Amino acid sequence: MPRFRLRILVSFSLLGAFLAAALAGAALYLRPEGSLASWSGWRFLGVDKKGWEGVHTLFVALLFILAAIHVAINRKALAAYLRARAARPRRPWLELAAAVILLALFLAAALNHWPPLQGLMDLRSDIKAGRFAAEVPPPAPEADKMSLRSVCALASVPYEEAAGRLRAAGIEVPDPGISLAALAKAAGTTPERVFSVAAGRSRAAD
Repeated sequence: MPRFRLRILVSFSLLGAFLAAALAGAALYLRPEGSLASWSGWRFLGVDKKGWEGVHTLFVALLFILAAIHVAINRKALAAYLRARAARPRRPWLELAAAVILLALFLAAALNHWPPLQGLMDLRSDIKAGRFAAEVPPPAPEADKMSLRSVCALASVPYEEAAGRLRAAGIEVPDPGISLAALAKAAGTTPERVFSVAAGRSRAAD
């Protein structure tokens, strides 16, 4: 039987963990602010905000663990490589200086809001504010967790009218104290859509 090689396992796992963490990082860059993500039912590749946060946290932790194992099992090879590099007449000072300058420029751009890199941060702010996720903004923060009656009061919408619109759209309202999130879950839609119907801004809940 072929011998199991830990070094290869760690290398493949490092690559996979890096790709998973990078994808999760991209997803979290694209997500709106937490309450807006719940309000609009935001998902990326079928996974919601909490799911991507879990993926990012666990795979970054796995990356640290695998990197430590990788260094430990390859310490002799790394030491030999460094000794060989040190014995050569040319030192990589030019490349090191270039790397330091590149990193310093990105740091300065982040701290001083330099264009065009500032555009990436501005885009993140727009995404976080729900510019591309929510068509109808919530009447209050965490509105999805509030009762239908409370949300109607905030939006100056008579509760009976709102409940009638929801029932006409096929969304049963068993109790005025039920939250928008619970109504949305039962109807297989989003709190934003439930509110839109209740407030008379939409004719359907799908």
